[in-house]
Amino acid sequence: MIEALLVDLDDTLLDDRSALRAALNAFFQAHCALLAGESLESSLVRWRNISARHWQKYERGEISFDDQRRARVREFLNKQFNDADADQAFKPYLDTYEASWKLAPHCTEFLQKTAHFPKIIITKWGAFSAT
Repeated sequence: MIEALLVDLDDTLLDDRSALRAALNAFFQAHCALLAGESLESSLVRWRNISARHWQKYERGEISFDDQRRARVREFLNKQFNDADADQAFKPYLDTYEASWKLAPHCTEFLQKTAHFPKIIITKWGAFSAT
């Protein structure tokens, strides 16, 4: 008997891929002078690689959440920002990412059909219980 459903948030409930693409586009536009000659597509690949490397450091407890974010910005833009400037440089990305959150296709239908099951929603940020 099923007691609960374990559901991934990113690209299962939320369309994370589209939000990431919109956020990177905003970030790219905000910092295009520092990224001269680089296409959005190559930036996306490079951003994902940089993000994965610094996220692993965060997961191992080597750096804080905020420090992994700042390290991504510094490496991606190849600038030695202080913390406040790195946070400010990241702002177009974060604002657009959060504003771009939307449900993944078929999410509403899935939630309606499984409404009678408790759900545990997982994401790279942690796990949350939803009823």
